[in-house]
Amino acid sequence: MDTCDSFGVLQIVTICDYLKLHEPGVWVIHLPLGPVHSTVSCVVHPSIVLKRWDWLSETKNIPGMPGKGGHGKSPPTKHDKRSSPQTKASAKPDQQEETDSDDIPSSSYSAQLVLAKLEGISADIREINKNISELRESIDFCHAQYTDVQSKVDAVTQKQSQLEHKIGDIDALRQENSQLKQRLERLEAYSRRDNLKITGLPERQGEDPGAVAQEFFKSLMKNDYQPITLVRCHRLGAKPSDGTSKARPLIVRFLTTIDRNSIWNKRRELKGQNIWLSEDFPVETENNRKRLYPILKQARSQGIKAYLNADRLTVDGKIYTVDNVQTLPKNLQINTTSTKHTDRYVMFFGRSSIYSNFHSSPFTLDNIRFNCVEQAYQHRKALDAGDTKAASDILATKDPVTQKHVGDKVKAKNKKWEKNEGLTFMQKAVTAKFSHNEQFKAELLSTKGKCFVECNPHDKIWSCGLKLDDPKSSNAANWTGLNQLGLCLDEARRSLS
Repeated sequence: MDTCDSFGVLQIVTICDYLKLHEPGVWVIHLPLGPVHSTVSCVVHPSIVLKRWDWLSETKNIPGMPGKGGHGKSPPTKHDKRSSPQTKASAKPDQQEETDSDDIPSSSYSAQLVLAKLEGISADIREINKNISELRESIDFCHAQYTDVQSKVDAVTQKQSQLEHKIGDIDALRQENSQLKQRLERLEAYSRRDNLKITGLPERQGEDPGAVAQEFFKSLMKNDYQPITLVRCHRLGAKPSDGTSKARPLIVRFLTTIDRNSIWNKRRELKGQNIWLSEDFPVETENNRKRLYPILKQARSQGIKAYLNADRLTVDGKIYTVDNVQTLPKNLQINTTSTKHTDRYVMFFGRSSIYSNFHSSPFTLDNIRFNCVEQAYQHRKALDAGDTKAASDILATKDPVTQKHVGDKVKAKNKKWEKNEGLTFMQKAVTAKFSHNEQFKAELLSTKGKCFVECNPHDKIWSCGLKLDDPKSSNAANWTGLNQLGLCLDEARRSLS
């Protein structure tokens, strides 16, 4: 090291200053050898370099070097001390050599350590770059997937908006259709204003309906009778094919309203004769009247002034229809006239009761809109039997009597259908009905602890087989029917509670 010139010392200092930051305990120095300036690398301890630095600064005048002749600044040391000439002069040569040899670590081991660390760092950098590249590819893939999903979501949102718009159009068309239908019903009722229906007149083979009507008018008017001009007169409906002698109603159309009213005003004189005189209305109006008539009787039994004009009920000067009967006084609520409560049972009969299958209460089941449970039940019966025409006819009418009449003509696919598949579907339909009407649902749940009983003397499957006003109906031991509808209502209340 004593033979190092100024170039080698400066090179040593430069490299040592750089590597000192990365490896504090070991410095790598490059020494020039010979005239061709070839170099050799070695690893030395920092203390040796610092000592040689001090010696050169004291003995040689090297430009740019710290010391007497230089202009630089010596590098910092751990103890920030410099050896004075007196100290150097007093130091023994053998002691100095011993110190230098003790401070030099193994050059081969330190070089391998540095190279291994550098190689490890280089490998880590390559791995990081690889991971970054893979991550970038993943990000690009995710971005492409997100873009694709977003475009699909936008398409679905657009379709949903279009569907909502179409649904709004459909609802508007339904409302318009309902209004048009009501208008047609009013026009049809108006066209029948000069008609009267006579029920109970005996029917004879080969009769002349006009002559039968004139004979009836003569007996009703007595001395005030004068021949009445009729526009049309016929029996209502087809003649029974079973050969029964049950007389069909007689429909009479008068030429003038005056003649029609003169007969209509005599209707109360027919009391006790088993002959009834009534106005002629469209089917929908007749069904509405059947629902309102029990309320009319209930009001009159309580001494309340009430009368029924077409399908409009007037009670104490207020007009009610089937659409607003829920606003009636509590003592005239439509359900109270056809439902009977006991300690154990809720007994009902007739379309006026909300528990009846005939009661109008729209709901959706299996993506089909039904106006009552009877329509849903008869429609499913026709579908299971493969009779699509009957199923279509059942959906086309809102009259539950007509729905049942069409369904009764359908032959079920097996004799036990009503007690098996039919019962299962009835349960679903009854539950759907009450789940779509919060008012009816609340009424159903309020009967907790009681059993439902339908009281229809003509039905031995869905009813208990007894009349509503029959005292025996309050005792299950007296029932002659299975009361399947009552069981369905019990189950519907359980599932909705």
